Amino acid sequence: MDSELYHEQYLTDVCKRLGVNITREDFDILRGTTAESFWEYIAKKYSLKKATPTFIENVRTGYIDYLKSLKTVKPVEGVIELLETLEFLKFQKVVASSASRARVQALLEMLDLSKYFAEKVSGQDVEKGKPEPDIFLVCAQKIDRSPAQCVVIEDSPNGVAAAKAAGMKCIGFTGTGTEAKKLSDCDLIIKSFEEIIRVLKDKKSLNHLFIG
Repeated sequence: MDSELYHEQYLTDVCKRLGVNITREDFDILRGTTAESFWEYIAKKYSLKKATPTFIENVRTGYIDYLKSLKTVKPVEGVIELLETLEFLKFQKVVASSASRARVQALLEMLDLSKYFAEKVSGQDVEKGKPEPDIFLVCAQKIDRSPAQCVVIEDSPNGVAAAKAAGMKCIGFTGTGTEAKKLSDCDLIIKSFEEIIRVLKDKKSLNHLFIG
């Protein structure tokens, strides 16, 4: 789902209560990182006290409650068909999110997507979050695949950097509003998931996306 707008609105309100007017530049820099990295950056830039684990957990819980209160949360267009196509072709699929375990699980349940994923790895499951490669390497280990056998779909520069550092192919998705130039390190950039679905249905493989 495209949760960035909701997340930014929520975090903007939290920061305002702390006396901080967070900027567009802050969000661009921090997109795809963990909550710990986010609050460490904010504390340093805006001279706030270091966020405690309790504060971070309360913010996480509040955001999940906020999402559950919305009626507009839905999967990005094409996601269901892509997942069903990958499922039919017996691809193993893993969620690799910088979000907390609770948030990942809540969103998957809200959108009825849990059934499609073999594993779920959150920002809490690794020592270093994106742009470090840890989260994607753990994903590969969980499904017993080498990095070279994995393809990552990402919409954030930090996520792309993590995927490439892990030695994986990376598809950059601009459908959530990220500019293509910010995903320039990807092996391929797409505007819609239909571009992947079409190739999968014809070739039964993702390799043709990269070799034409």
